Parts: sequence; structure tokens; C-alpha cells
Amino acid sequence: MADSALINAVPRSPFETLLNFRDVGETVNILHGSPILRPGVLFRSAQPSTASDEELAVLTNKYKLKSVLDLRTQSELDVAARARQNAHITADFSSLNSTTSSPSPTGSINVPNTSTYYASLTGRAFQLMLLWRLSWRSMGRLIYNMSTGNRLAGMAIIGSEAMAPRGLLGLATDTLTSSSAEVRSMFTLLADPATYPILVHCTHGKDRTGITIILLLLLCEVDLNIIRADYMATERELEPAMDKRLNELHALALPDEFLGCPPGFVGGVAAWLQEQHGGIEGYLQNIGVNSDTMTRRSNEVVKVVTLQLQLTPLGPEIRGNLSGLIPIRQSGALDRSAISPCSEVGIHRRYFHPLSRVPGPLMAALTDYYVMYYEVVKDGSLVDQLEKLHAIYGPAVRIGPNSVHFSNPDVYDKIYTRGTAFVKDIALYRGFPEETTFGSADPVFAKARRDAISPLFSRRAVSKLEPFVREKVDKMTEKLVQHDERRPVDLFRAFRAVSLEVIFSYCFGEPCNALDASNFDDPLLADLASFARMNMVFKAFPALVPLVQAILTKILKPFGRRVAGRSLLTDKLLAQIDLLLESPALLEDAPHETVYHHLISTDSGEASVETPSRQSLLGEAINLLLAGNHTVAAACAVGCYHILSNKDILHKLVVELKNAIPQPSSLIEFDVVEKLPYLTAVIKESLRLSHGVVSPMLRKVNTDGMVLDGIAVPPGTTVAIGNTFVHLNPDIFPNPHTFDPERWLQGDSAILENYLVPFSKGQRNCVGMNLAWCELYLIFASVFRRVDLELHDSSPEDMKFKAHFVGTFRGNPVRAFTKPMTA
Repeated sequence: MADSALINAVPRSPFETLLNFRDVGETVNILHGSPILRPGVLFRSAQPSTASDEELAVLTNKYKLKSVLDLRTQSELDVAARARQNAHITADFSSLNSTTSSPSPTGSINVPNTSTYYASLTGRAFQLMLLWRLSWRSMGRLIYNMSTGNRLAGMAIIGSEAMAPRGLLGLATDTLTSSSAEVRSMFTLLADPATYPILVHCTHGKDRTGITIILLLLLCEVDLNIIRADYMATERELEPAMDKRLNELHALALPDEFLGCPPGFVGGVAAWLQEQHGGIEGYLQNIGVNSDTMTRRSNEVVKVVTLQLQLTPLGPEIRGNLSGLIPIRQSGALDRSAISPCSEVGIHRRYFHPLSRVPGPLMAALTDYYVMYYEVVKDGSLVDQLEKLHAIYGPAVRIGPNSVHFSNPDVYDKIYTRGTAFVKDIALYRGFPEETTFGSADPVFAKARRDAISPLFSRRAVSKLEPFVREKVDKMTEKLVQHDERRPVDLFRAFRAVSLEVIFSYCFGEPCNALDASNFDDPLLADLASFARMNMVFKAFPALVPLVQAILTKILKPFGRRVAGRSLLTDKLLAQIDLLLESPALLEDAPHETVYHHLISTDSGEASVETPSRQSLLGEAINLLLAGNHTVAAACAVGCYHILSNKDILHKLVVELKNAIPQPSSLIEFDVVEKLPYLTAVIKESLRLSHGVVSPMLRKVNTDGMVLDGIAVPPGTTVAIGNTFVHLNPDIFPNPHTFDPERWLQGDSAILENYLVPFSKGQRNCVGMNLAWCELYLIFASVFRRVDLELHDSSPEDMKFKAHFVGTFRGNPVRAFTKPMTA
């Protein structure tokens, strides 16, 4: 915590109505005890629109301001301008319901003889991120209030459900994540010496201004204690506006804690920058700041950087053009005013980016939409394209401005195994609920949540609940046996139905009845199948998430079974969650231990983590269903196709099963069948050729940089290697596209185990892996001991997949005629 003496040493604002004003350089020098930054260059304050005309004149005449950087949103500008023009309107959020026409933004500032620039750090991208956190019911209330003119009530919904749970630090990191374009524009202005001296402010000069100053001082390598003291002094400086700020917070349904400047805020921001980007310079590089040209200038408060996007000034003078030249590979130089900002970005990414020497297609170096094109427009063709790129460019290929994909299987362990210096890149997980074991990019949060629920999926817990798994598998095989012998059955749908039923009953203690549907055609399965493909769209266009969800659940629900299926699933889960949150003691009546026993505290015992929010519990439940449904079903479908296509493999498997299980009606037990060598080899080969997740699992380098397969990878770089590039490597698995269980029965087969990665590896691997193995053994053993199958109208082309995060089959489903197996 910052020492109180340091905070008291921060100079007070010399103004009466312009609050929280101070010279940042002077403040740092006082706290440091010696001059390390130039005073009179960078100032911070609350909004100048509250200042008197005399105080505004002092800003120009005494402090020689040339520029003002305003971080407020358009709504805040409108409120402040109306308050300044109409004395009877107070400048708080209660005036948001006014229908007075909005004034121009410039009218709300009015600092004489300065240029004013606008960079709303909590603009549209940040607002969309908040909307995504709302429940469907709250989304409906929000739309109603906004459409009827009650904007204040709508903002209170966002405040209570989306902002308050995140806290100030969470909102700060959300801002840095979602508002990268605005941060980039802000640094463009700060990179121009002509803009100094400059005043940076938001409404109160606390949070958004605080984030900006923190970034600048971190870039100047100022001690964290000094940065923290400067930030915390704001709480003292804003005391005269305490009542007004309280009214604003209460209007937005935010807690009183948001008034303060918590001591852990600065350290939290710095830690997040280090964990996610390798530090402040890594963050700026990742959002488009040209880190190659970062230099320290003794006569400026910041390390002046060459940036890519120019901020458009709105003040009386037009400034902001970047000075200097940009080098290009040809001789000579090119004046920046002669090229567009987009051209500057492209030139930097192609020629001066740290990854510029990594081979790859030109378009991939220029834009992340290269990957999006193959994922969305070309409908899951990214893995196919990656195979072509590696054939052309070699084992390392640049697939985005800041992304590299590898094909050498030995790189897999370095990226994904436990203890590596990589964290999840949130870009891949935008379509998944964030505050969950799988969807969170925060390794600390993910580990705590994973540690909480992992006991449910231990080998001991799975063995204890094996009867529940066996009951569902037996029900599926009985339906297959009784199916009309004249009509083929969709085996993939049957496997998806049983795996959904297993994971639902296992995790939540009640059935979802997917096995009761005729021909296994439960609407929940169609909905779950659509999710993976939609996730690729959400990954490319995260702003679509709240809009699409609102349309699907509020408008289209009556018109389609798929939409209704997701709604039914969500309603079923929420009904259970709401009941347990209201009456946790009901967990004691559950038929067996469930995931909620590990997440929701009861009177008789505390959960290992603080009880998550309603939305977090729903997200965790949905992620468990998605993860538990596809991997098992796809492995069973792939295995069945290849087994039924090869009479020798089928014969060996059936003979082994008949020797171990005397009669089709005999009890099939996990600990018995898992010891059968040929069955085990068949399952491993099925997992190898079904792959699990097929889209590259993105990881971000979280250290000072490293070398991967001979490529120097700077901090903040996104790296990946898809499972298919491990499972289909011919040096490890000869004839990799051939289904060959014998490869797992050779003397050196133990070496292959390290390269079987359908459940990933490391601390973020599949938490339900033990349950999946139990399902696979019981399904394969039951189906091939009890059901006589004959493949129908399926071909190798049908087994090819599209990369929709998991692999979805391109052709017809695996179908077969069924009849009872003879003893």
C-alpha cells in the first residue's frame, strides 16, 4: 500500500472548482525526491467544464496548455454541456433522461486557445462487453427502458449486473482489452511533441485518467509506490464532490466502494499487463504501437513512440500530424502525411514488426481477418489452409499480425504443458462464458475454479458414480438393439445423445432425457451442434454476441426448434441454479455429488471457492455440457466407422470382448474392460483420428520472450499448434491417416502416449478426462459386445471435418443397420 506520507506529499489542486488538478511530472519528482520527469508537460484533472472562466484562463496563461485530451463518452459530454448551459441542471447522471438536444462536444470544454482531442476509453467496444454480461431477462429490461426514454434505469441495470461484479480493477482491465483502438489513438497524440503541454481528464479524473497516467508512468519506469500515491491522492482531491459522486453512483446502482481509489488498483493493472502482455511495452505493441521505435527523450514526460493511427482533433486548431519520417526498405524515406494510417499499419506489420521475418502469406501479416476468412467465410477451412501454408513456408507460419502457428509436435509440450510461460489468448474464447474454468483467460481464476470442481472428476469420483454412467450407456445400447433392422440408425447422434445424458446426469444430478427422443433426435443436440460454429463467428466479431443472443432468445424462439432447444436447456439449468442459490440445503437431497456441491456453499459446509454468480454458474454448466458432449461422441463415431470398415479389426475386437464378457447381458465394468489391450488400442486410435479440439488453441507468450522451434517469439505473441499437426505427423504416426490399433500394441508404443493430445495438456487440459475415458470404454465395450452393426452409406469423405473449434463432419453421419449380437 502507498505510504500515507507519500499521499500527503502529493500537491493539492490550486483551483477551487477545477478539482484533482496537478502537474504529473512535478508530482513524481516530489515523491521521488529528485527530478526524473520534466514538469510543466503533462497535467491531469477532473473535467474542466466545472471550472470557472478565470480558472480556465489560468490553464492557458500560467500553465501554457496547448492541448486537452478528453476521455469521456458522448453521453457525459452531453450532460456536462447541458449543465454548463443551464444552471438548473446538475451535471450528474440524473439528466440523462432529458430530451434536450445534444450540444457539440467542443461546447462542453471551452479551455481557451487549446486543441481538444477525444478518445472515449469506455466507448462502444467497452459498452458491448458490458452488454454481453447481462442475463437475457436484464437485456429485455434494458431494451425496454432505453426504447421508452428511461435511459437512467437502463444504465442502472448495466451498473448493477455488469459493472459492479467486475469491480474497479476488472473494469480497468476490460477497458484496456476492449478499447485498444482508443488507447492507440491516445498514444498517437502523446507521441507528438507539438501537443505539449497537455491536460488529460475524464469526468472526475480518477479511473480513466488514472489508467492513462498509470500507463504513461509505467512506460517511464516510475516506481509503483509513486504511481500508487499519485493515484490514491485523487480520493482526497475529490472530497468536495463527494455528495455529487455518491448520487451518480447510486443512480447507476454502483456500490459506494467505487468512490475510492483502492491501494491494489495500480499494482493490479501492472500485474495484468505483465501477465497478459509481458508488460506495458508488450501491451502497446500488441495493440499496434510500434515498439521498435520506442525511444526515451529527456525533454518529454513520456517515451515518445511512433504509432499507427492518428487522432482527429476537434478543437480550434488542427494538430495531431505525426512528425518525422517512416523508413521503408527502398532507399530514401516517405513523409507520413503522404500515406494513410492504414498504410502505416500495413508497412509496420509487414516490414518492422518483430515477427516480420517469420514466413507466411502477406495478408496474414496485415490483418487478423485472414484467419477469420477461413474460419467463417470458408466455413471451418482453417486447418486445411494451415496444412497448405506449412507445406509452403515450413514448420513456423505467421498467421496473423501477432500470431504464429507451428507444426513441429515437439513444440506442443513447450506451449501447453503445466508450468509453461503461456496464458490463454482471450480471442479464441469470446463466444464462451468468461467467468468459467474454460472461458477465462485469467490463469489464477481458472486454477481456483478448476481446483474447486476437479474432485468431481477424479478417478475415484468417476469410479464411485460409474453405475450412473453405465445406466445411460445400457439404455442407448438397448435402443440400438431394438431399432428396426430395416432402417439404418445415425450412430453419431446416438453417441451424442448418450454423452449428453451422461454429463448432464453426472454433473447436475438429474436427467435431460436426450435418450428418450425418437431416433435420438433430441432438439438439444441440434442446438449444441450449432454452438461451435457460432463461436467462430463470435471470435471474429465479438460485438455481435449480445445482439445475436438477444435475437435468438427474444425474437426467434417461437419459430425454430433449434432456438427453442437452447432456450429449454438454459431455462432448465437456470431453474436448477436459482433453486439452489435460494436454498443451498437442497444439495443434501441430491442423488449423488454434483458440480454444484463444489461451487455453492451450504449451511453444512463451505464450497472451496466463493459461490459464483448466477451467470457464472450457468456458463460453467453450459461449458461442461459442450466439452462433455462432442469429444466422446466424435471418437465413438470415428472409431465405429473405421472398425466397421475393416473386418480384421472388427473380428479382433469382438473376440476380445466375448472372452472378457461371457454374455451380451453380462455386467460391463470399467475396471475390467480398461485392462483389455485391443479395446484400449482401438479407443486411443479413435481419439487420435477424432482429435478433440481441432482449431488451434491460442496461447499468449507471458514472459520476456522465448525461442520456439528456432523462432524468436517476443512477449505478447500469440502462438499455437493444432492437435491435428501432432496426431497426423508421419514421423510419429507412420501412415497417419490409417486407422491402425496395432501401433499402440508395439514395444515402443509408450512413446506415442506423449503425442496423444485430444484432451490437451497442462494446467488447462480437459477437467473431465477421467469421465470421458470411462464413457469411451463402456460405450465401445457395450456396443461391440451387444450390437451387431453393418455400416450403411458412409465413406472416407464423410469423415473429413470442418474446424468449428471442434471437428464437425463434412458429409453424412455415420449410419449402420443394427441387430442383437448373438452370444
